Parts: sequence; structure tokens; C-alpha cells
Amino acid sequence: MLTKDKLNLLKKLKRLKVNQFRHFIRHADNRQIDDICECVYNTIHNEHLKIDPFYINKIKNCLSKKKSKKNVRLIANKKTSYIKKRAALTQEGRGIGLIISALAPLLANLFT
Repeated sequence: MLTKDKLNLLKKLKRLKVNQFRHFIRHADNRQIDDICECVYNTIHNEHLKIDPFYINKIKNCLSKKKSKKNVRLIANKKTSYIKKRAALTQEGRGIGLIISALAPLLANLFT
């Protein structure tokens, strides 16, 4: 369920640089990690999202490596432990940032 707290978290994460994002992930609580992972899951498994093709191509190019695909699957899997999700998020800083930057405008429109 999308709330204004989640939306504010995503807006803040969208502005972070890669090193700042990794620092945030290391110190985030499990609820925040779960919120990020939920957004990644919804992006991957929902084909009805109207994401700009420019962002889709950027995400595909960034996540085209085999290791990146594995990390994104780990992040999106609901049964993965928080320790593994946290490690995958820190490794996959830029790719997840692209997903969040593509989703933030869509989610902001839901509240306006």
C-alpha cells in the first residue's frame, strides 16, 4: 500500500548520489528496506505502469549485467531475508536509483 511516507522516502532517495544511497541502505531500518523492495517488486511485476520509454531503456541498460539481474530478483523476492536484500541494494545502487527515479513521478501523481 502506497502512503505519503513511502512517497517521501522515494523522493529523498531519488536525489541521493550512489555513495549516499549506500550509506542510507546500511543504516535504514527494515521497514524502509521493505518499502524500497516493494517498489522494485511492483515495477518488475506490473506491466500496466506507464513508465516513460526513456527510463525503461536506461534501466535495461544499467541492469543488463548478469549480477545486476540476480540482485534485482533478490530484492524483489518477498521471501529473501533483510540481510540479503540490504547487501543486494548496496551492490545495486545506481540501478535501483533509476527504478526509483522512474517511479517517483508516477506515484506523486496518485496523490495529486
